[in-house]
Amino acid sequence: ATAGFFDSIVYEEETIIITITDKQKIYPFYLYLEVVDSYEDVGKMLSELEKVLKTQDDVVVTCIGDIVKIDGRFGMRVKSASNLRINDYLIKEFIFKMDSLFNYVN
Repeated sequence: ATAGFFDSIVYEEETIIITITDKQKIYPFYLYLEVVDSYEDVGKMLSELEKVLKTQDDVVVTCIGDIVKIDGRFGMRVKSASNLRINDYLIKEFIFKMDSLFNYVN
């Protein structure tokens, strides 16, 4: 398991790479989310997540996976989006909670 602050999302073929950092944003750590069967659904969900995260500061990402070394850098292979949490919420829950349409108050 690991935790860090959200930095960015990059989409590469069938892998989505989420970069997290320490509080000072000095040390990046890479989360490799391989989504073969449901790439489109997870890709859409993460695209929405990225829009929401651009408006937030200090978003904590936690996940469970296997430590890997890819292209000479250490990271974590996350086997499912359900192993990934944003501020203690599953991605869908976090998007729903943060989406201004659902938080609109008269």
